[in-house]
Amino acid sequence: MPATSLASLHAHAERFRSRGHAVALLLLLIPGSYCVAAQKNPKPPLKPTERVVRQYLDLIASGAELTPEGRKKTAKLFAEWHAEPPDKTIYLMTTGGTLGEDSSDGKQAVVETKWNDSLGYIDSALRYKGLGPPFERSMLTIFQFRLVFTDKHTELGPNGEVLRVSTGLMEWKIADAPRMRFATLEAAAAYVVKMRDATSDPKIKKNAEKTLAILERLGLPCGACAC
Repeated sequence: MPATSLASLHAHAERFRSRGHAVALLLLLIPGSYCVAAQKNPKPPLKPTERVVRQYLDLIASGAELTPEGRKKTAKLFAEWHAEPPDKTIYLMTTGGTLGEDSSDGKQAVVETKWNDSLGYIDSALRYKGLGPPFERSMLTIFQFRLVFTDKHTELGPNGEVLRVSTGLMEWKIADAPRMRFATLEAAAAYVVKMRDATSDPKIKKNAEKTLAILERLGLPCGACAC
């Protein structure tokens, strides 16, 4: 089955959310958890394109997409970027899977991640929404990133405006920015706690408590071989 690029994530999100499912690039649909056997051979050094994608996934794991300062750091990895999504939805994923460069001609490249999981999403009212049948808790997902070799990247201005900056230094940047926010379970849980403590709305607080309980039951996903 052909891989889907990061640029089409927004369209996938709207279709899946309208049907009550979590967003993901659905390439391998495996119910429940799935774990990959540890590799015995040492891993080779990451290629420059792979390092950029790994930096992006590390930022997701740190919760960077959930804060203005974190989004400023993330934007610099992209040739194009988008303002923060207005609906504040957080899509849950693991980031510990493998990744590899599929192709490169020196100007454009494709890097694909494997063995990552999608785990549902948290809406703007801090309510957790699961994957829905036939998935129990997670869905094995492949994400594909298109990169370009460029001297331009994006930055976020003081009011969140997107600025395109030319540095004169040629570097690999991710070409297609998602119109959604991603986070790992751990980063999302920290965000939910922060939002719960900052609000006086009893409904939001109740939603947050339910969501935290669900995230605790989900535990550490097997996408990163943390079974």
